[in-house]
Amino acid sequence: TNPNLPVFILDGFEISLEKFNDLDPNLVESITILKDAQATALYGSRASNGVLIITSVPPQPGQLRFTYAMTASISAPDLTDYHLLNAEEKFAQEVASGYYETGNWLNMYEYLRKKRNAINRGVDTYWLSIPLRTQFNQNHSLYVDGGSDSFRFGLGLRYQNENGVMKESYRNVYGANMSLSYQLPSLKISNSVSLNVMERENSPYGSYSTYTQMLPYEAPYDFETGAVVPKFKLAKNIGSGSGIDNPLYDVVHSASSDFGTYTEITNNFQLHWSIVGRLSVTGQFSVSKKDDKSEKFASPNAARYTNPNLTIPEYDELGNQIGTVKPTLSKRGELSLSNMSTTNWDAKFHATFTQSFDKHFISA
Repeated sequence: TNPNLPVFILDGFEISLEKFNDLDPNLVESITILKDAQATALYGSRASNGVLIITSVPPQPGQLRFTYAMTASISAPDLTDYHLLNAEEKFAQEVASGYYETGNWLNMYEYLRKKRNAINRGVDTYWLSIPLRTQFNQNHSLYVDGGSDSFRFGLGLRYQNENGVMKESYRNVYGANMSLSYQLPSLKISNSVSLNVMERENSPYGSYSTYTQMLPYEAPYDFETGAVVPKFKLAKNIGSGSGIDNPLYDVVHSASSDFGTYTEITNNFQLHWSIVGRLSVTGQFSVSKKDDKSEKFASPNAARYTNPNLTIPEYDELGNQIGTVKPTLSKRGELSLSNMSTTNWDAKFHATFTQSFDKHFISA
């Protein structure tokens, strides 16, 4: 939990940052910001960073109304702030800096020759653009409301699609909500139910920072066979190693995945009763249940396992590490599963009494 976040209040009930980000903007009537003493006076010390009070669009009386809204956007990567050397410039910079004049001169000459040959073959890989794409995003919402002055209802459906600029990444949100309210001169009862389902998948291309560190004279595919290479071997310090992993190897071989989903259902109930002119009571009750699942997988054929010098920990029957061994195929790969379910309850009740005597006023 980020201690610097404000408190988010939706129609009198506190919500999480994630739920705030997933709100349908078409169903938000207003947002009020409270800060400093005003925020802490109403919500205590937990509101020291402020409060965002969100009011949703209430159902309107009258004839049945249908409202549909669609918004679209385009996400495009911006690489204008990156100013990197191409293959020829990078090679010339290494030669001019004396990069090949240290260490074993035979090894250095071999690295220099291989890099020169790669450049002469036309290798000049612009790694920054490889994992990126331009994507179209969309948000659809349908809302139906109606009723009379005493009874009102609202029903809503929503679909939000966000495709990341990293290839094959996305985050989709599906939502449904229903609100009912009943109002008499001295009594108001309202209840709202919402269901949100989120699905997301991180890009199999991995971290973008990996591509910013790749060298332009490294070709992701073999020049003769066209097959993706598992490792690069043109770095100066490769003498005793097996090379640097090619980030495209796992993509081509579908060697990794990172998927997650959550389902959350929330019910909020409110009651306000003016018992007599000076005495009123207000009650709130909220319950929410959230199931959060994630799965992260690395195949036994992933590039990290092509290193002949790779070792993994070896454990005894009690779980104590007793050494390291080279992994066989059956011991390669990783699978991480997470399944978490949480239920939150919140209830509030308060009574208010006011009375005035001439110039005096009492409130309790």
